[in-house]
Amino acid sequence: MKRLLALITLLAAASGLAFSQQYKVLYNFVLSSSDAAVPYSGLVFDSSGNLYGTTLNGGSTGLNAGTVYELSPNASGGWTETVLYNFCPAGPPCLDGDQPQSTLVMDQAGNLYGTTQAGGMGNDGSGGVAFELSPPSQQGNPWTETVLYNFCSDLKNNECLDGLQPFAGLIFDRVGNLYGTTFEGGRHNLGTVFELSPGSSGWTETVLYNFCSSRLGSRCFDGAGPYSSLIFDKAGNLYGTTVAGGNQSGYAAGVLFELSPGSKGWTENLLAEFTRPGGFDAVNPPVFDSEGNIYSSLSLGGGEDAGALFQWNHATGALREAGFDFTDGQHPNVPFVDQLGRGFFGTTSNGGNNVNGYTEGVIYQASPKGRLNTIYKFCSQTNCTDGNTPYGNLVEDPQGNFYGTASAGGLYDGGVVFEITP
Repeated sequence: MKRLLALITLLAAASGLAFSQQYKVLYNFVLSSSDAAVPYSGLVFDSSGNLYGTTLNGGSTGLNAGTVYELSPNASGGWTETVLYNFCPAGPPCLDGDQPQSTLVMDQAGNLYGTTQAGGMGNDGSGGVAFELSPPSQQGNPWTETVLYNFCSDLKNNECLDGLQPFAGLIFDRVGNLYGTTFEGGRHNLGTVFELSPGSSGWTETVLYNFCSSRLGSRCFDGAGPYSSLIFDKAGNLYGTTVAGGNQSGYAAGVLFELSPGSKGWTENLLAEFTRPGGFDAVNPPVFDSEGNIYSSLSLGGGEDAGALFQWNHATGALREAGFDFTDGQHPNVPFVDQLGRGFFGTTSNGGNNVNGYTEGVIYQASPKGRLNTIYKFCSQTNCTDGNTPYGNLVEDPQGNFYGTASAGGLYDGGVVFEITP
């Protein structure tokens, strides 16, 4: 995909169902039970075709502290769910973490890594943790959770200098270090980028950047409030977004940034700034296309703005945005570039069908030529048994099928895992 091209104008046009798509629910989570429930995160595949994710609530502890789960294809053609870990098994305080909403990442040995926005030993149990979940040596035995880091362990003058509330997931570099963001904390209490490095005595956290280091009064020129995960380029630079800050007068509503390593630490380079009268609920993680252009989406917080996709052009530095119009979606989540060359795809957490006064979300495609197609509208089935309000990312299998989660709806109103074949 070379450019957004006609996407800017066509996103506002009426979209049609361009595919005879096949949508099916793979699993229905059960609200108010010992099952996992309310999946905010997306999914990750292992090499055998199993899917893994987290849920914000549910679990056998009865505390709604959340879970890590696995979905495995079975011999009958369906999928079997297994809860691999229930957070807070010993009861409050939840020293192992509480309420995960991040997408997981897997290493080559099959260990899973993620964050929880709360729990841990820092900030009276509300600092959040980074964790590892390791498979058993013998099949059928339980998985083992290890807390890699407790955020807000470095508390001075009521400031969590090491970060607070890691909402986003983690990523690996080439030598096994982990990188992520915290929404709050740091030297200015407006978020950090951090690195976790393994060693003989455990994992060590290093804050690479403190947001709002460049400021005038309440204006954070370099960004504030990183809510989403990061990406690397081939040269080892990090890229991410924030939900606030920027150099614009008026509404300073977030930035796209680059962090580059050097002999004196990491240096931030501001690539683009966003302004919206309604502010943002989130600016989602960036993704690259094959030419180094960056794509992401803006999930708006209110008003008449339904959210937007954007492209940052690698060659020119130009920023192009294209807004949704509620009927074709509202509050878009992270997009991804299709491996089969069909453009890029994503979900919106609202918009589409109007059911009992609520708009429940869509799955969309933007073609390589810039044409937007709504390929599925959630709540298309009675009582929203197909799910509604998706927040996580989509993942793709080698055949070009997509898998994702919806945080609500389903047979038991606990959310669903779904598959769609465009």
